[in-house]
Amino acid sequence: WLRQDSHIKETMLADLISGGKIKIKEANGNCAIQLAPGEVLALTPDPDDIKTIEKSTKIKNGTPERVYLQKLKAKVLSIHARLNGYNDIKGINVEQEALSFARDPIEFIRSFNKESKESRVVVFDWERDLKRQLMVPPGFFLLVRCKTGFRARILGEKKFIKTSIKTYLGYEEGIPILDGQGFFALFFPKEIKDQHEQCTLTLRVFETNGTQIEKASLLYLAPSDVLYMQSSFTRQEIVKTPFLKLLGTTRQGGMMRAAAWWGRLDSRYDGILGANMAKHQPENRWMVLSRYRIWAVFQGYSIALAPDCLEKFIFSYDHGGKWLFHIPTSEGKYYALELCLTIDPEDNHVSLSLLRVKSSEKNSSFLDDDKGVTLIIRPDIEDRSFHETVKAFKGAENAWPHAIASFDDRFVFSLSNGKNLSIAISKGDFVHEPEWHYMIHRPLEAQRGLDPDSDLFSPGYFKVFCLGGEKVLLDADVIENQDKKICFDELLNDLDSKVFEKRTPLFEAVNKSLDAFIVDRGSDKSIIAGYPWFLDWGRDSLIFCRGLIELGRFSEARAVLRLFGRFENNGTLPNMICGEDAGNIETSDAPLWFFACCKDLIKNEKKSDFLNESLDGRSVKDILLSIAYSLIKGTKTGVVADPETLLLYSPAHFTWMDTNFPAGSPRQGYPVEIQALWYNALDFLASVDTDNKIDWQKKAKRVQEAVLDHFYNARSGFFSDCLHSDGPFGAKNALADDALRPNQLFLFTLDVIKDKKIAQKCVETCQELLVPGGIRSLADRKVKMPIHIFYNDKLLKDPHAPYSGEYKGDEDTQRKPAYHNGTAWTWPFPVFCEAWAKVFGRNSHSTSLAWLGSVLDLMRKGAAGYIPEILDGDFPHTPRGCDAQAWGSSEVARVMHWLRH
Repeated sequence: WLRQDSHIKETMLADLISGGKIKIKEANGNCAIQLAPGEVLALTPDPDDIKTIEKSTKIKNGTPERVYLQKLKAKVLSIHARLNGYNDIKGINVEQEALSFARDPIEFIRSFNKESKESRVVVFDWERDLKRQLMVPPGFFLLVRCKTGFRARILGEKKFIKTSIKTYLGYEEGIPILDGQGFFALFFPKEIKDQHEQCTLTLRVFETNGTQIEKASLLYLAPSDVLYMQSSFTRQEIVKTPFLKLLGTTRQGGMMRAAAWWGRLDSRYDGILGANMAKHQPENRWMVLSRYRIWAVFQGYSIALAPDCLEKFIFSYDHGGKWLFHIPTSEGKYYALELCLTIDPEDNHVSLSLLRVKSSEKNSSFLDDDKGVTLIIRPDIEDRSFHETVKAFKGAENAWPHAIASFDDRFVFSLSNGKNLSIAISKGDFVHEPEWHYMIHRPLEAQRGLDPDSDLFSPGYFKVFCLGGEKVLLDADVIENQDKKICFDELLNDLDSKVFEKRTPLFEAVNKSLDAFIVDRGSDKSIIAGYPWFLDWGRDSLIFCRGLIELGRFSEARAVLRLFGRFENNGTLPNMICGEDAGNIETSDAPLWFFACCKDLIKNEKKSDFLNESLDGRSVKDILLSIAYSLIKGTKTGVVADPETLLLYSPAHFTWMDTNFPAGSPRQGYPVEIQALWYNALDFLASVDTDNKIDWQKKAKRVQEAVLDHFYNARSGFFSDCLHSDGPFGAKNALADDALRPNQLFLFTLDVIKDKKIAQKCVETCQELLVPGGIRSLADRKVKMPIHIFYNDKLLKDPHAPYSGEYKGDEDTQRKPAYHNGTAWTWPFPVFCEAWAKVFGRNSHSTSLAWLGSVLDLMRKGAAGYIPEILDGDFPHTPRGCDAQAWGSSEVARVMHWLRH
């Protein structure tokens, strides 16, 4: 059309139908626009005309009222059909319900739930959740929310053994929220039968500057009772998860940590034998045997045992693992080698058997048994603390070859600590041929900002000729006497007795994983906080102890409590124990966890005799009273109760969020979970110290009231994480932060907050923190009260946006600031599930169990069958830190057992 005919001079017009901006193209006075087939535009030069029309014609965000209401009615009727079946709708005011649905879709769905107060809706927020994999439990709707109009599509992926197919799960357009800002779309629940299903949510968001397309990940959860921990891993799975490990442990804290990718070394902490040299307590492990490199030789052609000929890896909770290799030959046939690696739970003793699998008459592709194969096994050894690396030029290059004593079928390596490493073969020869491998790169150390390169020494190799069906055994043992005799027949019988289950129900698998962390410390028990690098920590051991109590393992729990009870000194307990050193008492929560364990033990055993047990002349009850009175008066570490509110003051880095130099989350003042544990302790004393029952009850009530008065923020819908104070100057003078963290969940699991509406609102708000198998330590949102993290006087993060989504890089400037500021943790994750079940009642337990079931995928990524310490807060939520963490495993076991029983 001609410009003069329209009487419009502008080149940018507004469309009265869609509300969009339309640019006019002009050439020689002729105007043009491009229309899609069937498209109609109503153009105006004045964008305010849109608002005028909306007011006069009741258009909602560009949608005519009649169309808008019709969409809502259709959705409401679909919801009725889905939740109540296809019934007569007589008596239902569809229009009124449609408007209720548009005002608050979450509360509308909640109104259908007669069994509990659960909304049964999971919310995906466009601005908040693009970097988070959102879990959708069975029976839950997915609500997608955005400030502007959008379209959403969900595609699933059905996985089979060797392939997968895409599945279409739904498409929705955003509906304007009534009397509010933004748009929403509702996806109906999806039935999941036997395994979690990962899906992709694709969003097309219509913004003023164009359409923005984003993808996010969803995880639809299967019911927990259909989940199994499979013990085997295919070659394809191992290549996709190259950091997969076999973990085996001893009762003194020794460790076998071998890669599923045979011979791979990802970290300085990897090795076939990390020995615990002390006989009666855990101490820093000593790396003596890193790996075996193995070659199979047939007709002069050598093939290394590597992933390209690996068929599968199988792990067992019975201290062992298997590898099956199919090795091709020049004759067009192959032979199979089965490796079985085990550790003696009583000693620093590792065995490796190599079986040439007997050929099968049914399989003509197998090499004949009478055609021999030569196996070459070369051990790489070390002599170092597990925290260190080896640099050959610093002296080992000259010293280690002279420390080898060579024999026909074995060698002995004299270690620097006075012990010896002996490696012997049941049949075959040892060939003394020393060699060094320099600069072996460890990629995980590179990720952590540590020295990633280390040298390895090999004194020689073992050589054995093997026919089909024959088995050979390698024995590695840390010994004091070089003349110690080896009984290979007993070792072979022990290997043959190892239990390798095909699959284990998830609940049983988590329970079995706990045994790896329980160690002997003299006549008592302690807990290794995590493998591969932690020793026994106070709070970790006591939190783990709660899991033992819930599972009915009372004797082990008592042994742990006896150990830590003996260390009590004027209200303090060890923060950690290293060898015989328990001098680190910088913890405000370990004494309170001791209370929690004693309370759980008395409740579950249904008797109180443990309180009268004598520990070095004091009863357990006396120790509890000592802790309580010391905390009220003040401990030498600075933990003290506020005289007015009785809330407990905690110095910087004394809670589980304990990074220091720099303190990434110092929480100096009155941390919320410390108050929950303190209330729990006072409430317990009221039941066992009957002479002072009323006084303890009053103290507990003061703490309870102070928590509600000083921590709860009704506007935000959650409790402050900490009342910050530079010293014990009174809770009323402290500053409440606005950081959303998971620590407040203990207020509900320990029954501090009785108001169900407050509890339900807070727990639902904490859903924002969830990722599969973990919970973020800090929400990805701005904070008004700044969190300053300084290192060498340099500010490391934006104080008002302290969230960090990845845990990697330099320890002081990257990992410490991220450790408790966005990194997802496994141990508080079950606490969320427990809190959910407590505040929403028995009929919500299946939801909590489904959430807990999300740990299954984590158990197949790091140490096979174990739960890691932490995950990246951002998708894909890569596991980090220790890949087998004690309290992560025990809390899942504890809460699962409680929910199931």
